[in-house]
Amino acid sequence: MAAVEPASVALGTSRGRETELSKLTMRWTVLASDVLVFFPAALALARLAPVTSGRPSKELTVLVNLLLSPALILIDHGHFQYNCINLGLAVAATALALRGRLLIAAFFFVAALSHKQMLLFYSPAFFAYMLGLALRRPTWPGKISLFGKLAGTVIASFAALWAPFIGSSTHLLAVLGRIFPSSRGLFEDYVANFWCVSSLAIKWRRLLSQRQLLALCALCTLAAFLPALCCTLARPSRRALLLALANASLAFFLFSYQVHEKSVLVPLVALGTLGDRDLSRLAQFAAVFSMLPLLRKDGLALAALASCLAYAGALELVGNGGQGRNAPFRVLPQSARFPFLEDAAIVSWSAAAFFLLFLATNRLQWLEYRHAALHPKHL
Repeated sequence: MAAVEPASVALGTSRGRETELSKLTMRWTVLASDVLVFFPAALALARLAPVTSGRPSKELTVLVNLLLSPALILIDHGHFQYNCINLGLAVAATALALRGRLLIAAFFFVAALSHKQMLLFYSPAFFAYMLGLALRRPTWPGKISLFGKLAGTVIASFAALWAPFIGSSTHLLAVLGRIFPSSRGLFEDYVANFWCVSSLAIKWRRLLSQRQLLALCALCTLAAFLPALCCTLARPSRRALLLALANASLAFFLFSYQVHEKSVLVPLVALGTLGDRDLSRLAQFAAVFSMLPLLRKDGLALAALASCLAYAGALELVGNGGQGRNAPFRVLPQSARFPFLEDAAIVSWSAAAFFLLFLATNRLQWLEYRHAALHPKHL
């Protein structure tokens, strides 16, 4: 961007600057990031999806969920968010982990996490899966060796990527303060999670101090992803990792502190890797529906409808999509007296959908745990 239009990235003076050239440059750099990072990672992961006898391959379903995700397309190409980079790195890390390339997978995940902090949502799943594989080594030297290699890779990767900031405590604290904006409150805008929806009845920010809210959110998030973490740690199968990514990211989205509405992309991608059409369809439509107030502000409502219809059509082409042929979302008539009512209804419905997804994937996690107990050779 500096080479194309230096004024658009000038420190202190570029804020709010918008030109046709800057938008065109960002649009093409997002497309380039898709092609170079996200698309290859999605293809690599989709190739690991099993083929279901008598039905189209889950590979195609995974590809549709990842490459035609309406929410990801709208956010990255409507807001130039570049989530395709961090999510692509995380998907690549998942594919590498499933292939047994744990050390390279650890590096890719550190790179994804260093690009955007919302990838922290995946960290319990990767931690449990890799530690579980280390603990399954037959000898103690083998366990310690793999654990040491993984820990060393993670530490070295963070040190290399964070080297420009590690030398100065002032710079490091400034960066960490931007990454974890605890001073911004429990939530800012309408977001389809537990705290925002429940605050319609319970005024959390009046009842509890900021420190108490931080502690409560941390405790609730930990309790929410603990079952998936324990199942994956005890029996680290490949499907257990995918389910743990979905469960951990849903737990963070629903219960953690200061969640942005666009963070829904993290559980959305994880759910897409499962190759389950019903779960994915509900997740995709609920995600777009939850961001409808934001999308309408930016003039993307029509694009949202078009992208949802394109996704639904593609999903039907790769197999029987079940009963999901209804309109992607329905908008309530806006009240002049209560302008917030529609937004509150949208996030409440969406939060309920995400909670149902959370319950459904936790049930699948438990079933996978029991299956792994009966077929230990498949781990």
